[in-house]
Amino acid sequence: MTSNEKIPVWLEKYIEAKRFSEDVERFRRVSIIEVEEFISSLRTVYWNAGRGRRSPRSRELARLEQVYRRVYEYLRVLASLPSTRFMSSFHRELVESIIGERYNRALARIRRARDRIRRFYLDYRLLILSSSNAKEAARLRREGLGRILSVFRELEEDIEIVQRVRKEILGTHIISEGLPVVIVAGIPNTGKSTLVRRLSSAKPEIAPYPFTTKNIVVGKTVHKGTPFYLVDTPGLLDSPIEEKNVIEKKAVVALRTVADLVLFMVDPTDDSVVQFESQVRLFKDVKTINKGVNTLVVFNKIDAVDREKLERMMAEFSRGASVDVNSIVTISALYGTNVDTLLDRIVSEIYSSIVRKWSSKRVEASM
Repeated sequence: MTSNEKIPVWLEKYIEAKRFSEDVERFRRVSIIEVEEFISSLRTVYWNAGRGRRSPRSRELARLEQVYRRVYEYLRVLASLPSTRFMSSFHRELVESIIGERYNRALARIRRARDRIRRFYLDYRLLILSSSNAKEAARLRREGLGRILSVFRELEEDIEIVQRVRKEILGTHIISEGLPVVIVAGIPNTGKSTLVRRLSSAKPEIAPYPFTTKNIVVGKTVHKGTPFYLVDTPGLLDSPIEEKNVIEKKAVVALRTVADLVLFMVDPTDDSVVQFESQVRLFKDVKTINKGVNTLVVFNKIDAVDREKLERMMAEFSRGASVDVNSIVTISALYGTNVDTLLDRIVSEIYSSIVRKWSSKRVEASM
């Protein structure tokens, strides 16, 4: 592959999926203990380190060294975690949307503190070895440990930020095979989780109240020999992106970074969480978020709406959202009505999306 050629779409997806899995695995291997709890655990290490040492200098040096090694190792592990620059696009946007730059700044401070602690240890090690008596060696050990633990305590807020990022990343299902990703989006309580549960291996929580889904839930589906991921996302409200809460931001990140196709679920019933006009506006927002990705409109809960009203609302949605009314799929996720038709459309849209992306890459490569 020459420097002017673009990476094929399939390889691009594979690389992204691999990076996604690696992010999760790196955070899974790390155990983060709260600062004060960790310092408390050092007391036993401290007292045991000096036992059996006849020389005052060797006793004080052993205590300093054992505490330093554990603190340094703790920070070394945290410092080895990737900055957002080296994460998958999904995790990068997830962290940046929820935490902002605070995570990268926290890692930078942890790395600087790790190096400062090492310098303190080396300086005080030499001073203790050069001390003239037991009293001076003890004073230098206290001074050295005081500086090391003072620097460590200053990192409490930074460590909490890293812990929060770890929790968010580990709470995200691994998408690791590079298969097409179908995102299910819409306002809260449209039946997204019911659909994902019916059609895929995922088992999201289902309840008769909004905002049940608080995280990204991924299930795997195979239809007519075509495997793909079906992703349940938290419900979105008709509001500017900057005003969305943490739960909504997770849905926005998924739409922006991993979607190959979006199913926009519409609730046409009188029990809808928001007015119908708000769903039309939200559809336009979703189209803006995931530019270049096909969005399939799905009217759910047709079992709860009479045919005349359903057709009237579909026509209204078509006019307001500039969507061909004949392209809208109507289903009942609860009872399984028309879900096979929906699956056929999903597979058809996936193939057209892949062809379109491939053609786009070929055009870019030839320019």
